[in-house]
Amino acid sequence: MSLPLRDVAVPAPIRPFELQPLLREARRRALAAGAPYAGLVHPREAHDLVTYAGAVLVDVRSRAEWELVGRVPGGVLVPWRGYPCTDPDPRFLEQLAEQVERDDLLVFMCRSGNRSHAAAEAAARGGFTRAL
Repeated sequence: MSLPLRDVAVPAPIRPFELQPLLREARRRALAAGAPYAGLVHPREAHDLVTYAGAVLVDVRSRAEWELVGRVPGGVLVPWRGYPCTDPDPRFLEQLAEQVERDDLLVFMCRSGNRSHAAAEAAARGGFTRAL
């Protein structure tokens, strides 16, 4: 499934930060896209959620990307797949549960959005109720 966010204009940041309107809009986008997780967020919204709402940034890139390309301070690394593998890590949900709580507000991140989309889907199906 291709994410529809690439064709949508990035909204202006919500100032002062208002969590519930952002989450409602993210949920509306997810429902419109048929995504099974709690919401689709734009990068600016993800930043606001992590900065102002205490969301956990879950970096699903490979360890090689995390070490060589860089990392977001405060984010946790839970690779969706290991380099150079193309299949999802069968221990992904187990590793995610070691890093976060199932009811934490989670923002998934990767380079293009494809792995974060797949990881958020898996997380939602695995009982992580606030995966974005």
